[in-house]
Amino acid sequence: MLSRTEINCALDRLGELAEAQNIRIELLLVGGAAMVLLYNARLSMRDLDVVILRIG
Repeated sequence: MLSRTEINCALDRLGELAEAQNIRIELLLVGGAAMVLLYNARLSMRDLDVVILRIG
């Protein structure tokens, strides 16, 4: 299970990896993880549902 902190860390790490490759991305987080981060709806999730858009 992923906590709120772990979700944030995973998304930050994804951004760091993209930046290291000089790739600009936008993320669209949907589903339960979005509810955790935006509304404190649950304490944890098992996965992240993310759409990754490469910019440029």
